Amino acid sequence: MIWETILTTVDVFHPRFPLLPRNWLRPVLAWLEAVFTFSLVRKLKLNPGIDLIHVNWGYPDGCAVAWLSRWLQIPYVLTEHQGSIGKLLQRGYYNRLLGSAYRRGKKLILVSESLLEPLKLVRGGIPQPVVIPNGIDTQKFTLAKKSPHLGRLVYMGNLIPNKGVAHLIQALEILRGQGHSFTLDIYGGGSQRHGLEALASRLQLSGFVGFKGTVAPERIPQLLADYDALVLPTLVESFGMVLIEALAAGLPVLSTYSGGPEHIVAPEVGTLVQPGSAAELAAGILGLQQRWEDFDPEQIRDYCRQRFDLRRLCPLLAQVYREAANSAGARF
Repeated sequence: MIWETILTTVDVFHPRFPLLPRNWLRPVLAWLEAVFTFSLVRKLKLNPGIDLIHVNWGYPDGCAVAWLSRWLQIPYVLTEHQGSIGKLLQRGYYNRLLGSAYRRGKKLILVSESLLEPLKLVRGGIPQPVVIPNGIDTQKFTLAKKSPHLGRLVYMGNLIPNKGVAHLIQALEILRGQGHSFTLDIYGGGSQRHGLEALASRLQLSGFVGFKGTVAPERIPQLLADYDALVLPTLVESFGMVLIEALAAGLPVLSTYSGGPEHIVAPEVGTLVQPGSAAELAAGILGLQQRWEDFDPEQIRDYCRQRFDLRRLCPLLAQVYREAANSAGARF
């Protein structure tokens, strides 16, 4: 009931700003976002009033809010999520913008410790960040019934190169050649879908790999319970929301040493392998199979609940809000 009450108090606005194909406006995207949302934010400041802005992602949103904060005198906190932020920071223009946005905020939040290293590239340094992982309502997830053996694998996410799904499909071919009959359902859409479907067909995996299309977020808590384990073969990841969603359903997980997963996946709930390798993923799947008796859905869910449930994380975030607002002289 508490969560339902909170949701009824949330207003959602959709300010518009121009975009062009192929990132032609990317260098000025933060400025455009700030200009085109200025009137809405100013109106909200006047009525009903704004004590604090919480902005997610450094660029473009964080940089846009840094300008809005300066123009309208509204304090903000910034949460950085971007796994590839290090590449952006190697470019002087973005380094200056992001460095200013990080330092002007009252608090800098990171979704995992994996972002600490790339943020060392910020010229002029950053304020001391606080790490608060992404969270979920674990009570919404259906607990999976453990199968006698590992058989049904699932991937959920975007079908883009950085997710490494091609390596996962190739891993299924390796395992099939070794006499294993694991199946894999792939949920998601993206630029690589047709290519991945062609790859599965070329490897004669049509009966083992299924493409299920995109799935509505509200279906995920029940859908995950139909599987034995989740695989996230990502090449770079700041966090990995689908990993904690799978853990909430009691599923062991296989992922990669790609940033965020190292701070989610412990031996008692899954395993990690090197990214970008079908052989590594195949070995990881066999590793889950060999340890199958060690995995208990209830214990996996409890592991997730203790670390990533919103009921534990929201008080941490509320404390950050209080400290930020108080330091700005606002009442919160």
